[in-house]
Amino acid sequence: MLMPTSPKVREEMIRQALKEKAPKMYRELERSGKLEKFLGERDWDMMEAYSQDRMAVSIKAAEEGRMKKDWLKATRDQNAALSQLAEQVLATWLEFSDPPTAESGRSSKT
Repeated sequence: MLMPTSPKVREEMIRQALKEKAPKMYRELERSGKLEKFLGERDWDMMEAYSQDRMAVSIKAAEEGRMKKDWLKATRDQNAALSQLAEQVLATWLEFSDPPTAESGRSSKT
């Protein structure tokens, strides 16, 4: 999987993950009118993290290809590494959870 290039697609992915995994947070952001800003900021932060790591992956693959003089293998390795990176970034940045409620935070002791 490669990172979606369209901000709208990524923001929709973030929206759906938030809605499914943290519905209370989603409703609060939507109710307060801050949802779109949150989605844009989350996308920005996610892509900043991806871009930094993507550069490191690309440089490493280029160096390995130059040392081994096997550009086809280096390109395949780079594509595989970028795909893995995209999956890791999405898994990290699409993880949400609602804060525990007072009831769920109570001890079962009576």
